[in-house]
Amino acid sequence: PMDERYISKNQNKIDIYKYDLSFDLYPQKKMFIAKAVLTGEVKDLSISALDLNFYDNFTINKLTLNDVETEYENEDTRLTIPYDQSNGTEFKIEVQFAGTPKKAGLEGFVFGKRNGNSLIYNLSEPNYASSWFPCNDIPFDKTFLDISITNDSSMVSVSNGVLVDKTTSG
Repeated sequence: PMDERYISKNQNKIDIYKYDLSFDLYPQKKMFIAKAVLTGEVKDLSISALDLNFYDNFTINKLTLNDVETEYENEDTRLTIPYDQSNGTEFKIEVQFAGTPKKAGLEGFVFGKRNGNSLIYNLSEPNYASSWFPCNDIPFDKTFLDISITNDSSMVSVSNGVLVDKTTSG
């Protein structure tokens, strides 16, 4: 029997090693332009698709599998990418997308104001990260994450982890 926490049997047969996320924030428009690069491994080559959690309210501008543009279907909260054995066991998915996240979970991804100041934050517990990026939205599926945030230099960007670099351009 399939674990009901997975969106499909296919999702249970992949392992995401790392997420590399980049977000360009536009607080006045309450939206972002983003790129998610997921690297991982297929644990069972009999699957015909890679299934990820991802809300369908975003515009997907480009999606590649192993650096080749590919077909996909994004419906409700499932992103499905065709997959066959010729791709091998290792994969890299790149999704370029834009939009405003839907409210989900406790707070979701919020574009708001506090004391008249712009404030952007997310509280996507326990499993609503897919409301703002494509992922295996299962809390026990641990992985590595790099995140890059582009914001107006008058703002402060904060995230979990260790700050690796800060660059001002323009």
